[in-house]
Amino acid sequence: YCEVCDSVVKWGEVTDITGHAYTYVDGKIISGKVVLKEGITNIPRFTFRHTSVTEVVLPSTLTTIEWGAFHDKKMTSITVQSSIRFTSDVFRNGTIDTLKIAKNNISISAFAEATSISQLVIGSDVTNVLASNLALDNISSIVFESSTPPIISGTFISAGVPIYVPANVVDLYKETYTENANYIYSR
Repeated sequence: YCEVCDSVVKWGEVTDITGHAYTYVDGKIISGKVVLKEGITNIPRFTFRHTSVTEVVLPSTLTTIEWGAFHDKKMTSITVQSSIRFTSDVFRNGTIDTLKIAKNNISISAFAEATSISQLVIGSDVTNVLASNLALDNISSIVFESSTPPIISGTFISAGVPIYVPANVVDLYKETYTENANYIYSR
C-alpha cells in the first residue's frame, strides 16, 4: 500500500508521488535507494522525512521540491538531474554524504540548509553551475568530473575546501580557479 504512489515497479523504485508524505509501501517502511521515475515534477512536503530512505535519484523532469521534503534526513546520496525550484527548509538539519549535480544550470544554493555535505560532485556534463550564496563551511570536499572547468556563477569555491579534478587537467583547473589553486588535487 502506498498512499501517494500510483504503482511501485519494484522495491525501491517509486514511480509517482502525489499528495503528502508516505512512509510505507506494501506494509514495509520505505528504505534504501529510491529512483524516482521520469515524469515526476514535484516532491511534496515531508515526503522522505519519516522514511528510512538513504539514497534518492531525482528525475530530470523534477521542477519543485517543497519545504521539509528531506527535513532531518541523513542521506548517503542525492543525484540532481534538472533545474529545480526549492522552497525553504527542504534540507533543514539534514546531512548528505554525496550530492551529485549531473546537469547544467542547477542552483546548488538550496543545499546550504543541510547541516553537512561530505562530498559535492559536479558531473562531467556540467558546464555551468549556479552557486549564489552557498556556504562552503558545510562541504568537506568538491569533485569535478569534467576535463573542462565549468563556469561558476556566484560565490562557490572557497579557500580551504579540497577540490579534486581529473589528473590530466589539474593545471587547467588551477589556471581557471586561481584563488584556489593551492587546494586543487588530482583524483
